[in-house]
Order: sequence, then structure tokens, then C-alpha cells
Amino acid sequence: MSLRTRLTVAGGGAVFIALAIASLVIYFDVRSNLHDQIDVSLIQSAQKVAARWNAVKGPLFGNDGSGYFQVIPNIGTVTRGEASVPGASAATSTSTTVQATTTPRGATAAKTAPRSTTPAAKVAGLTSALKQDSPNGFVPLLGLDASVARGLAPPYFRDARYRGMAMRLYTMPLSSSSDGLVRTARPLTEVNATIARVRWLLLALTLGGALAAGLLGRVAANAVLRPVRALAGAVREVSATRDLGQRIPVSGRDELASLAADFNVMLGDANTTAASTTRLGRSTARRKNRNTSAKRPATV
Repeated sequence: MSLRTRLTVAGGGAVFIALAIASLVIYFDVRSNLHDQIDVSLIQSAQKVAARWNAVKGPLFGNDGSGYFQVIPNIGTVTRGEASVPGASAATSTSTTVQATTTPRGATAAKTAPRSTTPAAKVAGLTSALKQDSPNGFVPLLGLDASVARGLAPPYFRDARYRGMAMRLYTMPLSSSSDGLVRTARPLTEVNATIARVRWLLLALTLGGALAAGLLGRVAANAVLRPVRALAGAVREVSATRDLGQRIPVSGRDELASLAADFNVMLGDANTTAASTTRLGRSTARRKNRNTSAKRPATV
């Protein structure tokens, strides 16, 4: 691999790594901000639904234009027995890990993630299992929801699917009931589409930036190596013609200019030495000729 190619690859690789790191930071920051906005809107919507229901005992399920809401005044009405439900789906039999988080408005919530396939009714020490389907055919309930309704677990977020759409679901207790729930959900269609656009845009910028850096690096390498090529050409010319009187043009004050100047000095010294050697050889030859002539006998 030539020096020019190595310089090009090194420059392009360095820019690619820098752009890749920056793109990853931007991507995860944008995704986190978008999810935080959804979470805050879910909390606000749930609080409004709870306040409205406490005041006028409004509908138990509906769509407020931006997403769905559900009120369960008494979660005990949707439990059945003290034993686990045979044949429950994975959606209702998967326990969750709860991690409390604080939203920008200071509300405390909890995020959930799948952990194991143990019965959900065992979460928080509860043994009562929930029906596979929640009232109104909404997103299935988890055993953790009973804990939230009874104040044994904090509110939490989770991702779910409803009517074929990816949803972000928030569950909190109903303040006017000791065993009630409020659940709000927002579609993630627009958020996921925005994240996908950002992902492809950052990928294109990273690859395009690396390609542009590689091209600029090649141009820069050509400019940097021009004095080196001139020096190499002068060496080949001197080697071929034995002409020590040649000189390399020197421009600038960088290391390559200093190298060219030193090479010119070396050529000058070599030329001086060669000229002295030539003169010495000629002088020796003349003295030898005179001595030979002096020893030659005179002719009669």
C-alpha cells in the first residue's frame, strides 16, 4: 500500500469514527427526548382523566384524539380466584422489572422490561391472577397492575400493541379508589417513523462524511507528497545521468522543504568532491606524463 493510500485511509477512517460516535450520541439523545415527551404527555393525560372521572364519573374507556384512556374503578372485578390462570398468554404471564424514574414535571413513574416467564400474579407478592383480556378489550392487564392499583408498586410505563399498533402505555392508581387504575396509551407510529428518519439521516451523513473526508484526504496527500515525489525524481535523475549539478526547488519552511534543502546541500558537496577528484586525477596524469617523457632517451 502506497503512502498516499495510507494517508487517505487514515484520514477517512478517523473522520468516520468521529462521525459515527457523534451520530450515535445524537441518535440516542433524540430517541430519549421523543420517548420522554410521550411519557410526559401520558402522565398529564392520565391525571386529567382521573380528575374528570372523579368529578363526573365519566366513561371508562375512550379516545381523546391523541390516544386511548381506560379507567378501572375496581380491579378486583377483573380478577378470578386466588390461583394462577391456566393457559394465560405470554403477555399476561411475564413478570416485569420496575425501575422508578422522575419525569421533567417531577412525577414519579416506573419503566418496565421483560425479565422472565414466571406467573405475573407473583409480582410484589400477590397471588391473585388477572384475566387475559382487560375490560373493553384494551391492552391485557399484568399482575403488576394489581400492585399499582393497591399502592404496592409505583406507576410505570411499558410498550404494548393494540389493534396492530405499537403503543406506549402508562398505568397509575385511581386516587378516588383503593383498588382502581387509570391507563393511558399513545401510538408510537409517528415517534418510530421520526426515529427511523433520524437513523437513516445520520447513517447517510456518517457514510457521506467519511467518503468526502477520504476524497479530501487523497487531495491533501497529493499536495503533501508532491515535494517527496520531486525529491525521488531528482534522485532517479542523478542516478541515471550522474549529473550532480541538479537541484530540487525548495518552497516553504516545513520538514519537506528542509529535507529538499539538505538534499541540495548533499548534491553540492558531492559535486564539489567529484570535481576535486577529477582535478586531482588530471593533475596526477599530467605529472605522470612529464616523468615518462623525461626518462625517455633522446633520439639521434
